[in-house]
Amino acid sequence: MDIKKLTDEELVLNICALKDESRVIFEEHIEELFNRYKLQIYSLSRYYGLQNEDAMDVVQETFIKFLNFHHSFKKNLTFKPWFFKIVLNVVRNKYNELKKYSYVEISKLSSQVYFDENFEKLQKREYVRGILNRLPVKEREVVLLEVYGGLSLQEISKTLDISLRQVYNRLEKAYELLREYIGDNINDFWNWKEKA
Repeated sequence: MDIKKLTDEELVLNICALKDESRVIFEEHIEELFNRYKLQIYSLSRYYGLQNEDAMDVVQETFIKFLNFHHSFKKNLTFKPWFFKIVLNVVRNKYNELKKYSYVEISKLSSQVYFDENFEKLQKREYVRGILNRLPVKEREVVLLEVYGGLSLQEISKTLDISLRQVYNRLEKAYELLREYIGDNINDFWNWKEKA
């Protein structure tokens, strides 16, 4: 059986069934799922405003939570919205934790030198993050799930437990605010985004 050809739902159901049987096959399934979603989780975390190390922590914590709660996944569920509820909870918790205990070590400041050939790319990435962080939380989450999480509007609706109409309304409000912040060049704005 080629696990790369399995759907996300099949992978998770196999993980639930395999846990007690074959450790090697179980780990292969977990690794496949990890490889499919690590970049999306990382990108979502970074654009939520988390630094590199914190975003990597979110990826790890998400999969730890997944391993603790994978048994709650049911056959009739769609994986992506179910999984991104876990992702969003971990991202929010990490963000709130860091916001609560926000400080910078002096030794880290001296190592944060960005004067290299990627300076312009880093500036643009920080510009995009700065603009996204100006959005209200509800609107920012919908945009991040759509653009960086790769979720469809229906999947966002399921992930956030809101109606499809609310998803549309939040996206419309977010894009309206983005136009206020950056003018009519919104397409240029999205061309600047980096997936980390």
